[in-house]
This record gives sequence, structure tokens and C-alpha cells, in this order.
Amino acid sequence: MLRRDRTQEPALDLESWLATSRFARALGARRIPAWFSPPTRRATLTALACVALALPEWLLSPFERGFAYNQSIMPSAGCDFIAAHDVRGRGYNPFHFGGYLLWRFWPDRGRLPFHDIHQTGTVADRDLAARAFNDPAAYHELMAKYPFDWALVDRETQTQFALLDFFDQDSSWAAVFADDVAALYVRRAGPMRALADSFAYRVWPAGFGHIGAVFRRYRADTAYAAAVRAELSRQIAASPENAVARNFRANVLLIDGNAAAAEPDLRAALVVAPWLPRAHFRLGLLALERGRRDETAREFALELRAQGAGEGIEVAAGAAWQRAGDAGRAREWYRRAIRRGHDAAAARDSLAALDRMR
Repeated sequence: MLRRDRTQEPALDLESWLATSRFARALGARRIPAWFSPPTRRATLTALACVALALPEWLLSPFERGFAYNQSIMPSAGCDFIAAHDVRGRGYNPFHFGGYLLWRFWPDRGRLPFHDIHQTGTVADRDLAARAFNDPAAYHELMAKYPFDWALVDRETQTQFALLDFFDQDSSWAAVFADDVAALYVRRAGPMRALADSFAYRVWPAGFGHIGAVFRRYRADTAYAAAVRAELSRQIAASPENAVARNFRANVLLIDGNAAAAEPDLRAALVVAPWLPRAHFRLGLLALERGRRDETAREFALELRAQGAGEGIEVAAGAAWQRAGDAGRAREWYRRAIRRGHDAAAARDSLAALDRMR
């Protein structure tokens, strides 16, 4: 059998592209230059191109670079709670938590996962579990088929957020632990009853579908508001992965008019989750209220860097500067939105209104 020189394949692909591409023909590039022929030179230039393409991500990313075990994607603190409070029996989990549960509790057979990354179980069970993520009928069918004693549910994956709401709405379950990664539910009846009675969250849901109703009641009921703050503080203390709880506590503190207490929560949340939406923007607004305009400009720029373009940041920043009476900076942000095509219609309207005020 003939040995194929695989080092030539990228060059062959490039030569074929040069011969057929309109862009290459327009540049007059029809063949690979002779200086590009040696394999070592091609390999070196390819490696340099890969590094050059990665540089923007390395330089602009808000995340720290390095090698480490990423605890933030594993339900470590949730499993600490399971171990500390002797939670055991038949458990439910999404398949991607299964491997960690097997590793964490080996060889304890009293805490086996429902299924794991190897997609254990029957085809029917796997299909039912997948549908239960966003279909309430499938959720109730799964709960009827398997009398789970506890459930460790994903709190990071947006496609599984509906499942958290199903558990919250099911009165047979109590959420007893929640952090950025996972929520732990136990049955209100049966062997976990005492744990549910002692640790159930009674006002703050583990899911996100009904947060709006919580905030509405928070504004109207002082006793309820105090319970909300207490439960969010409990979540923060329960796990180092607490950016979500800190973010919500900052929001309720801002509702209370306590900006001085909200700012440390936002900054601490950003240490845990540099991607946290609108955190830098809210810090910028707080700085603007205090007259720290240079700090506001930095925070708005950091928000745009963290979230990327197209998230409404430019128009919102322009409006904030406009309210603060800085028409020059407001115009700058509106024009940036128009140039990039992000909420361009709203930016044009705002810019036109600003110009009419001259």
C-alpha cells in the first residue's frame, strides 16, 4: 500500500482554494508561493496563525488563564450538603452530574445516581428524562414512575431551567440547598421529612421562572422582604459558588435603597462569575449616582467587554449618561450602537431626541 504524505494535505487544500476562489483570483493569487512549499515553513506559519487568531480571546477575556480543576461546574457544595445531612435513597440527577456523584460517593450504594454520562438505563427512560427538562407532563410521568427520595438539579444550563420550576411548583418537594451549580430537593414526606422541615426554602425559589412574583411581593410585604434577604444570605453562606444569590441580594438591596451594601455583593459576585450579566453596568450606575464619572466609564466598558456586543449595553449606557446630563458621552454610546447595528433604531431615536434638545 502506498504511504500518503499527510503533510501535503493542507497545502493541497489551499492550492485548490486558490485555483477556484474569486477572492484569490481578484488578488492575483493562483498558486502557492514557492517560499511556502517546505513543510516546516507551512507548519510554523500555521502555528503562528493559530496563535494570532487566539490572541483577541486571550487578551480580552474576563476569565483568568491557567490550568486547574474547575470546581464551578460540578455540584461539589451540593454533595457536601448531601454528605453532611445524610441524604440517601433513590436520587434523581441530570446525566452530566452522574459521573461526579459516582466518584464522590464511591463505594456508597445508598447514593447512586439515576443515570450518568454513559447514558445508562433504557431508551424509554432516557427519552422520558430528556423530555422532563421542559415538558411538565413528562416530569410528572417520571416522578410517578420512580419514587425519588432526593433530586440534584442543574442550575447552570438554561435548557434545564424549566425543570427547576417544575420541582418548585410540586408541593411534594422542598428545596433545601441551592448555589450557582445545582439545587437539592428532598421529599417532604418519608425519610427526608425532618430535613425538609428544617431546611426548606420557603420564599426564595430555586428556579427562575417566578422570580418576578417574588420581587413584586418583596416591595409590598416587609416581613416577606426580610425572609427573602435571610434566605439569600443563607445561600451565599452555603457555597463559594454564590454569584447568583449575591446578584439577587444586590438587586433587593437596591430596591431598599441600600446601594452601599449592594456594591460589595456585585463585586464579590463578579469574582465568582466574571460573566455575570449587567453587574458591571449596575456598578457603573452606582458610580454615576455618586459623581464618579471616570469609574462609570470604566464599568460600562467592562460590561461591554464581558457580555459582548448586541446585549443592549450601548443604548442603556447612552441613556444613563443622558440622564446624568452628559450629552457628549451619551451621543458617543448612541453612535457606537448605530455603527455596530445593535438596537440601531432605538439609538437613532435617542440621538435624534438628544439633538432636538440643543
